[in-house]
Amino acid sequence: MIRVLLAITLFVLSSYSVASIDKFVKHHKYRNVKISPSGDYLAISRFQNNESDLVIVDTKTMKAVEQLYFKGREEVGTFYWANNNRLVMKIFAKHPAKESPVYYGELFAIDMNNRNGKLIFGNRITASKATNAKERKIRETHKAMASSWAEVVNLLPNDDQHILITAEPYNESRTKQARLYKLNIYTAAITPVTKEPLPNSWITTDANGELLLAVGRNKHNKRTVFTYEKDSNRWLESTSFDYGNAFLPLSYDAKTNALLALDNLNQETESLVNIDIKTGQRTLMFNDPNNDIHRVELTDDRTHLFGFSVMAEYPTYYFPDSTKQQQSIFKALTENFPGQHVTITSNTPDFKKIVFKVSSDRNPGTWYLFDTQTNKASFVASANNQIDPAIMLSTLSFDFKSRDNHKIPGYITLPNVSSKQNLPSVILVHGGPYGVRDTWDYNHQVQLLASQGYAVVQINYRGSGGFGRTHKTSAYQRWGDMIQYDIIDGVDYLKKHNLIDGDRVCIMGASFGGYAAVQASILAPEKFQCAIAASGVYNLHALFEDGNIQGYIWGQSFLKQTLGVSKEKLKQFSPFHNIEKLNTPLLISHGEIDEQAPYAQAKAFRNKLKQKNKKHYWLLFDNEGHGIYNEKNRKKYYLEVLDFLEKYNPVG
Repeated sequence: MIRVLLAITLFVLSSYSVASIDKFVKHHKYRNVKISPSGDYLAISRFQNNESDLVIVDTKTMKAVEQLYFKGREEVGTFYWANNNRLVMKIFAKHPAKESPVYYGELFAIDMNNRNGKLIFGNRITASKATNAKERKIRETHKAMASSWAEVVNLLPNDDQHILITAEPYNESRTKQARLYKLNIYTAAITPVTKEPLPNSWITTDANGELLLAVGRNKHNKRTVFTYEKDSNRWLESTSFDYGNAFLPLSYDAKTNALLALDNLNQETESLVNIDIKTGQRTLMFNDPNNDIHRVELTDDRTHLFGFSVMAEYPTYYFPDSTKQQQSIFKALTENFPGQHVTITSNTPDFKKIVFKVSSDRNPGTWYLFDTQTNKASFVASANNQIDPAIMLSTLSFDFKSRDNHKIPGYITLPNVSSKQNLPSVILVHGGPYGVRDTWDYNHQVQLLASQGYAVVQINYRGSGGFGRTHKTSAYQRWGDMIQYDIIDGVDYLKKHNLIDGDRVCIMGASFGGYAAVQASILAPEKFQCAIAASGVYNLHALFEDGNIQGYIWGQSFLKQTLGVSKEKLKQFSPFHNIEKLNTPLLISHGEIDEQAPYAQAKAFRNKLKQKNKKHYWLLFDNEGHGIYNEKNRKKYYLEVLDFLEKYNPVG
């Protein structure tokens, strides 16, 4: 057994403040940590002064040696170590009419010593001045990709000069196929490779970056797998092996033709399988009959498995062959941090150094650098050093039977009060609804509300992901009844067991959760003293015409499958058409530039509330989208939420 020694070597001094609303509404200061292939340096993504940058830290001294940032309206986005010395990053830009930074598809490369910075992909390359024939040629080839988003597919570990990317043409409907290119990270020279077979495909390569598979959804919303034929440079729909509608390739071993994948073919839950892509032979590596695999941990080059986890209630880790180096390391880390999430964020190719993150219901995340030669783990950074896990509140799991006898799981976070019975509560409904779930993780909304004296309830109603095919698909076309009754039945269960006070319950949510807050209040007005709806939808039929789902190639089929096409049923399930039945005080919040749940829906719903003289409160954020990004706006929103709760669902 490996015993991990913890060495708390701080390069940033941490201090924890007294509980306040500010620490819950601020963005986390640290976002990600990645180690260079040589193991000599860490790149740490940091958010401060309302912008993101990168800090480079020497792993020998654990001291910062460089800061990489953009001037003006640009900031560092997702980043990668392309080789020992050079980083590639997305450029995010501040838009004058949007609070959240926007990605316009540009990639930038720079040496870790802050030299030789160069824009290597994006519109501005074609507008730049060329100083020689080579640069003019590069500029001309980039014209073909003008107005495209770049995404990194593979860092090509055996090639220090290039990376493999996709370039998707700008289009609001996301219906255009991306092209794949080999991109030089020093000169920006670009070489066409091929085109993806379906828009928004998941591209899988082998360890050397050679194209292997593409997985996408066709216009019928059917998952389709393609195999790349290099000689003819084309994708062919795969017929060599069968797969289910949850098939997702993870890693490929060219020596054995073995593809490691998640799949639910002929099974209730998503399992880990090995597939010989030549013969089609499948080997089941792991299956939990009641729960999908939650997370798979792979090495940076996706060639080795560290392990995986299942989250029935709390995370449980599995290691198919713990005699292998990578799985042995990960097993030791999870054993040394019991009762925590452990995730691998990066590793050196020789596995001598590994960066891992530890988190929990009370800890938003702490990164460590693990030296596998000395078994020593050194502290790197805490996501939010204003959050003290010791004084955060624990999230506990529970389950109950719905009115039609289906097991429904959930979580409850209790406030720090002497009596844990008959508590005022907030039912916090997650978005989606399909495939999304609440997990045993740190949640700033949960901790904020619980710190104010509320029991916070999260219910993984049918439609939620993680609990198998039936739990998710049985709620198709049941937005307005089954899902809502699962939530309502959860309230009744907790009331029956004296955990919450049935006369002091408020329901709250964002996106689908905002819809559910209103719809549940219409179905069971006696259950809720108030409702809070953020970024919600209120007219289901309108989703076929606006929003950002219907424009995808599979969008209309997905909406028909999950919402249904019955106009009568869609009207029955739409709060906009049932306002007369709404008698619960309502707080509505919306962003004016929300593309997913269009502002027009919220505006029309609010106007009708005014016409019907329904008690409601209105919060509009003019430059916010689907969610609230600006910290001042976030604080304003939560202060309004707390004032609203104090008025209609007081703790005292």
